[in-house]
Amino acid sequence: MIFRRVPVFVCAGLICLGTIIGLFQLVPLIRKKAEKIIACIVLVLLSLWVAYFGVLKVSFPTSGYTEHIVEKDGEKYVATVYGHLHTYVHYHDYINYVVCGKQVRISEDYGKGSFDPLTDDNNHPVLRRTAYDKEGNEIQSENSVADESYVIPCQYVKAFLLKRSPNEEYPQVVSIGSAGELSEYIEKNEDVYDLSEFKSAAAKYNNDYFNNKSLVLILTREGSGSTYYQSVSINRKDKEVAILRATPVPFTEDLAYWHIIAEVEKDEPILTNSDDYNILFTE
Repeated sequence: MIFRRVPVFVCAGLICLGTIIGLFQLVPLIRKKAEKIIACIVLVLLSLWVAYFGVLKVSFPTSGYTEHIVEKDGEKYVATVYGHLHTYVHYHDYINYVVCGKQVRISEDYGKGSFDPLTDDNNHPVLRRTAYDKEGNEIQSENSVADESYVIPCQYVKAFLLKRSPNEEYPQVVSIGSAGELSEYIEKNEDVYDLSEFKSAAAKYNNDYFNNKSLVLILTREGSGSTYYQSVSINRKDKEVAILRATPVPFTEDLAYWHIIAEVEKDEPILTNSDDYNILFTE
């Protein structure tokens, strides 16, 4: 289970409000008049900031992040709309007002644009719809635009940093077309990352695998070790890679490095034009 949006913001707002009230009670203890005036001004500005983010952002959310309670095929879901530049809708099992299911059960990709496709005055076609079981396994996929956007099989492996990487920019994309290239990548980077888990995950990619498919390695860095990934999709038309990630609440504040091992077809354009693709993260 994960917390829904409104309870998290309400709790955060109450904590901030309690802190501000406590600070206001300390103002009379300040003896110097100038310092007391400055303290009051700072607290008033802080109160306005909390009011804006704790009330306006919760009561009147923007299209960039909106929740709906919907029914699909007789099942009740919490539908979360992510509409910043590229719009997605992720459906979680409805549990109650405070929490919902952790696993994404249905994922809908609406393509470029910032809008809320679940409101009555919007009529946007779904480019791709993917359904998952309760364990996160893909059970059904429909693509309304053939070969343009689709979810790809992936392994998500933490690769702890051993020393400073030669390339500090993340995410990074590495194309692997053969078992030899995979071995070369491991040999070249095993002194930079702890690749013990990566080696175990990569063991199945032998010569037989590379006869029909290739790999795309997506290296990422997260500000919390609690963050994890749920799915990766490629949009050939828009040249975008969308990574669905989640960060539980509460979360840790430690850096985490990941290798996303994406299994793609031999003719996947990103293999030869990775620099032309944008990496987008959704939550």
